[in-house]
Parts: sequence; C-alpha cells; structure tokens
Amino acid sequence: MELFLKIGNQNMFFVFVENQKILKVFVIPSYITINKDGKITSFGPYSFLQYIILKQLYKIYDYPLSISNRKDNKHFDFIVIRLIDNNIIQNYKDFWQILNSVFSNDLERFYNLTLMEDYEKYSIPYFIELDDFYNFLRQTKLVRWISFIPNNSPYFINQMKFLKDVFRYWKMEFYVLPFWEFFYIFYPKMVNIYIAEVNSFVWVINRYGFVKNKRIGISLRKIKEMLYLRYEMELKYIELERLALSLLSGNKFEGEISEYIDNEIIFSISELAKGLPVAVVEDLYDNLNSEGLNYFNSVNLRNNDNFDRFLKIFESILIKEKI
Repeated sequence: MELFLKIGNQNMFFVFVENQKILKVFVIPSYITINKDGKITSFGPYSFLQYIILKQLYKIYDYPLSISNRKDNKHFDFIVIRLIDNNIIQNYKDFWQILNSVFSNDLERFYNLTLMEDYEKYSIPYFIELDDFYNFLRQTKLVRWISFIPNNSPYFINQMKFLKDVFRYWKMEFYVLPFWEFFYIFYPKMVNIYIAEVNSFVWVINRYGFVKNKRIGISLRKIKEMLYLRYEMELKYIELERLALSLLSGNKFEGEISEYIDNEIIFSISELAKGLPVAVVEDLYDNLNSEGLNYFNSVNLRNNDNFDRFLKIFESILIKEKI
C-alpha cells in the first residue's frame, strides 16, 4: 500500500494506492483550533467551519492565517489557524502534533463529527469511516508527497527534510513526487489544466518525458476575493463558492471578472506555448481533443465542464504561433 499525500492550502488529501490504482481518497481540511491555553482542541472540518463562520461574522474578505473569536484578539477563547499557506507548512510543531495523532490512530481526539449537517451545508469535506482510514494507514509502507513547491525553493528543502524525518519515525519510505508526475501516473494525457484553491498550472507532458509547466495567475481563492469585494462583503461563503466555480466554468455573468479570468488563462497558455519545441507542438496538434486534455480542480477531482473552452484557447494560440 502506498500513500500519496497532498498538503494543500485548503485541504489535505490522503490518496491510498495499490498496484497503481487509487483505492480510496480521504480529505481533511487543513485547519486547527487552539484554545487560550495554547492547546489544539480540533482539527479538520470543525475548525474549517469555525473559520468560515468567523470570516462571515467579521466580514473578512481574504484568508488570514488565523482568526480569533474576539476581533481585537486580546480576550479570545479560541483561534482558528490555517496550517498551510501556498502549500507551505506554517508551524512544524502543530503539524507534527496533528500527524502524530493521525498515524497513532488517535484522530478522534481532534476530529469532531457532531456537526455533519453544517459540514454538508457549507460543502466542507469530512468522512466518518475512521476505522477504514486507520486500516489503510496500517497497511501503508511508502509515502509520496505530491509537491507543488519549486525544487529550488528553500521552503521545499526544509519541508522535504521535515516530512522525511516524520515518516522515518513511523518506519515508512518517503519520496517527493512533482505534481505533474502524480497526474501522469493516474490520468496520462498530454495537455493539463489545474485550477484549484490557490495553485493553478497549465502543463504539457509527453511519453518521452518532456515536461513544461506554467503557473496561471488566477485561482479559486482569488476569484472569491474579487467577488467578495464586488458585492461589498454581502455574499456568504456558499454563494462565493458557487459563483467562483461558475465563473471558472466560463459563465460570463460577471463581465470584468470573467474577462480577467480569460485573460490570465490565455496569457499563461500563450507563455507556455512560446517555448515548446517544434516536435512537441506537432504532438499537441495531434492531441488537441477531449481525449488528450485533463482539467482538474484538485488532485482527486477532474472536471469535464471546460474541455471545449480550453481546447479553443489552445487551438487559437497554436494557430497564431504557427503563423
């Protein structure tokens, strides 16, 4: 059994794999709650729910690293903290405590399932099959961290060393896997678009091992922030999610924001296409169809809504480049 681990800005993904087949995916929000004594009291869906409610209560449009239940932060009862920012662990001590709880089969201590109706209302991921989760973990001998951090970044080096030491403690083999390799293992197509909560990329990869990727300057969180400011902080979290996903799917009801999204995507694909070898461009022409393109919202969620939209962008850019 292998565990492919994605440490995301909004959620952590535990992808269990055997014989190159995904058996099960468990998703846990990357949020913790700390009380006034500095103790972690919850982790995952309950903490994320607290974060959302506090954001709405105080009309906070962005996503701060922490929110207190007292706006002045002087006489708080608890603070909700985002463990991850731009895929980088923000506090190794807190992260170690959570992983220790997870891999010691003691997740129940922090994992609150008393508000499942609210989790469903706010589309917060949760799972109740804790015994199944533990069973998969017990069978795991190898962990592959799906990395979205550039290899030359000091954050990458520090985080890799930390995770390697952590999983060595549980006597597991540890490897780093660039995000495009993960997708190519399970969804092997040449053209790929990934637009998620914070990170967004477009990349091409062929059967000979050529890979080139380009970061896209738009993300789901950026769109939600733009919508929040447009409506003067009147939209609720659920509405923001719905509108942001609708805009990503090509809906034009918000003219300026839709145009901004299109421009960012077109620019990124254009920049990617400029440096491609001629042979790769020729392969792209042969693969520009619904069978040759992936569009992802996360590491376990493929989306078919934007196939035609992205294919038209690629076709128009490649024609212009060719001329």
